[in-house]
Amino acid sequence: MKKIGVFSDDFYPYIGGMGKHIHQLYEKMPNGKYCVFSTRKNTLPNHIQLEVPLREKLKAIAVSLWLAPKLNNLIKEHKLEVLNIHSGPGGLFLLKKPKVKTVITIHHTYWQQYHYVKSDKWKKIFVPFEKRNLKLADKIICVSEDTQRVVVEEYNIPKEKTIVIPNGVDIERFKPLKNLPLIPKSVLYIGRIDARKGVDFLLRSFVKVLETEKKAKLYIGGKGKDLEAMKAFVKEKGISSSVEFLGYVDDGDFVPWYNKASCVVVPSVFEGFGIAALEPMLCGAHVIATDVDGLRCVVKDGYNGKLVSYGDEEVLSKKILEAFETEGKKLSSKVRKELKAKYDWEVIADETRKALGD
Repeated sequence: MKKIGVFSDDFYPYIGGMGKHIHQLYEKMPNGKYCVFSTRKNTLPNHIQLEVPLREKLKAIAVSLWLAPKLNNLIKEHKLEVLNIHSGPGGLFLLKKPKVKTVITIHHTYWQQYHYVKSDKWKKIFVPFEKRNLKLADKIICVSEDTQRVVVEEYNIPKEKTIVIPNGVDIERFKPLKNLPLIPKSVLYIGRIDARKGVDFLLRSFVKVLETEKKAKLYIGGKGKDLEAMKAFVKEKGISSSVEFLGYVDDGDFVPWYNKASCVVVPSVFEGFGIAALEPMLCGAHVIATDVDGLRCVVKDGYNGKLVSYGDEEVLSKKILEAFETEGKKLSSKVRKELKAKYDWEVIADETRKALGD
């Protein structure tokens, strides 16, 4: 395998899904052949920490600007034969073409960010930079078919230059658990609480659920800039006894929660990839997700979960009530086997090695 230099602002400990993705791949790659360059502080072997001025203020933008004049020197110093740049919102921009083969992994696009999220309209300013970034790449890995579509149709990138390799999942960790009591008529959301994640849509729909099923309970796990606004909505509607905010949920607690909830709802405006739906599905959970970019690539309506149009409160409330009627029924072992074959990290790592030129 050629020596690969992976460049990202996020790695370990994770800031978000991009860092988790890179770390999982790092653990599957040959020792000494997969070197990660990031701003994260850790003592992992084959990790080079980048000391970037103004990083805390400007985040990934600062890293991109700092890296531009230094990249070719890093390539020479560390004898890198291939670069893998992780891109998209929170990712890095290339400002000029590197001297070696360059593969960009794009987790989602600024086009999707400004196009779908009203509060992120200003991020349209990054679209020309992202488009140029992708044109500088020799190959582009897209984590979903939806992101590939945007790259091809909105950025005019030749489709043959792109390949879809989804995020992976820890198959041995995310699985059904036996003898774990179900919480009757329970709805679960775990994730960031901000505009893109659609928690407000879920809460409005849950108000309608309570009109039919008074004993329903909604559990919301996570933190985010809209948390206080969501708590205020719950108080305003007088449903505080039916909604519990769990705060930050540790990764180690995801699996028990996914196993004991009647259904898991992923109400996002859009996603780069549907990991928030995939993980509970592998636990056997009844998953209801929005029919949007990233999620529709993972959730197949009526087969491994349910899809609803974003913003349709009547339909989402109806699907939640239907889930209560079949609560406790796990996703079939056949479907889980299919998901394992497609999303196991061993499979994803092998596909990534090939895309990087192994």
